[in-house]
Amino acid sequence: MSHRPTLSRLASGIIALASLGAPAAAFAQAPPLSEALVVGAWTFRPSAEVRVRGEYRRDDIGVSAAPIAVQGDVSMLGLAGTSLPAPENAWALSERVRVGLKVDRGPVTGAVVIQDSRIFGDSTAAVPGNSFGAAPPGIQGAAGLFPAAGFGTSIHEVYVDVHSRSERRMFLRVGRQRVVWGDGRLVGEIDWSPTPRTYHAARFGFQVGDFDIETMAALLVPPGTYMAPSDDPAAPLTPTRSSGAQLYGVDITWHFVPLLNAELTGLARVARGLYNVGAPALLSGDTYVIDARLFGDQRGFRYALEGAVELGRVASFGVNRDIMAFAGALRTSLETALPWHLTFDFHASFASGDNDGSTPQSTLTRFDPILGSELGNHGPMGLYGWSNMLETGGGLTAKPTEELKLKAGYRFAALASDEGPWISAALVHLGASDPATRDQGGFPSAGGLPVLGHELDFGATFTPWAPVEFRTGYSVFFFGEHMRARGGTGPMDAQHWVYLQTLVRAP
Repeated sequence: MSHRPTLSRLASGIIALASLGAPAAAFAQAPPLSEALVVGAWTFRPSAEVRVRGEYRRDDIGVSAAPIAVQGDVSMLGLAGTSLPAPENAWALSERVRVGLKVDRGPVTGAVVIQDSRIFGDSTAAVPGNSFGAAPPGIQGAAGLFPAAGFGTSIHEVYVDVHSRSERRMFLRVGRQRVVWGDGRLVGEIDWSPTPRTYHAARFGFQVGDFDIETMAALLVPPGTYMAPSDDPAAPLTPTRSSGAQLYGVDITWHFVPLLNAELTGLARVARGLYNVGAPALLSGDTYVIDARLFGDQRGFRYALEGAVELGRVASFGVNRDIMAFAGALRTSLETALPWHLTFDFHASFASGDNDGSTPQSTLTRFDPILGSELGNHGPMGLYGWSNMLETGGGLTAKPTEELKLKAGYRFAALASDEGPWISAALVHLGASDPATRDQGGFPSAGGLPVLGHELDFGATFTPWAPVEFRTGYSVFFFGEHMRARGGTGPMDAQHWVYLQTLVRAP
């Protein structure tokens, strides 16, 4: 008895089934729809984004805090200088909607992004110390450039970009645009905020060998007439014609090997005829920063080591004070081969404070972070910034699945100097130090430093589909005695913060 006919029929059946399945397989592997619409020589790239976030804060010390110039003699207001108590409970619901369009034709790109930002709920929850309540920091909020308090409908970005079409990148971009250099400690954005920062700037960048070179000129405060003091400190403020404030910079990055790259940044901020103008507040003066950064990324190990020196002069108490300040930062992370792709990270930073703030003619040693990113470098709560600060901590990140990421972290914060203000990551004044409290700390004093407190952060991000992201987190900051005494927190022992956010974007 022969089995060949049976085997022959079986083989034929397999071939037939494969033939029937071929069109379905081809259909399943069809390329996704294009994100661009091509009409002749023109390419149109639309985009949209909707973000909704609910937040709850308990015992928030940021309420009633006022913006303060990091350098100079602007009056320092806040809970420590007012009779307003911190609210026990505060909540807010914020929304941000963006609609954008990029148009390409050859080497020219034009882009516009319209943004609408709103806040609903208890106004006391909308505090500047946590990314609310102000126009985009670094940009003057008057003269019709932004809606009141930075909220409402406005143009987030609008620029023209002329770029090369060769392998060597070269571009010239003019208009309102996002700018982030390095880790964003000096020039960055605050995307977490409902009103993120953008710059009215012109940028020119090009590549030479292994070097990326970029220059920038940005308008921070437009020319106009502002209230400013006269030569007599006791005289009232008078209208003064001002040329505004500008920021100039050059950034050079050397790509050597994956584990060793170098970046050198030079910044010059020039302000004339200003007194507590802009957000953050600016005074007349010239501020120069030289920043160097080493960074690398290879086989799961990432690091960045950064140091900055700040020089210049700033108007203060009727005289011009010299500036001599410095800052440094380190961050490292290691992704292991352990289950859930466990990643360990460590970070530390330091920024000098005033050594002798009681003498108006003394050299100003408090570091000014210019326009650094508000969050990311200083914890989710944003209760301190890269000025008069000593910080260290670490964290753990896990990815149980490709769609879910979990993170936990710890941060210790103290003032670098007793003589000088304590500011948030948004450059908002939250308290003033006092030599009388030098040895007071809610936890064991770190070498006599005024301890602000300890922060614990927990977060989760779930991305079930590329365009959709859900994020939630809880943070608590345990106050030290120094923070309670000078920050006006009264009998409170900690500040709690919880949020839930949904983000949908296309493409």
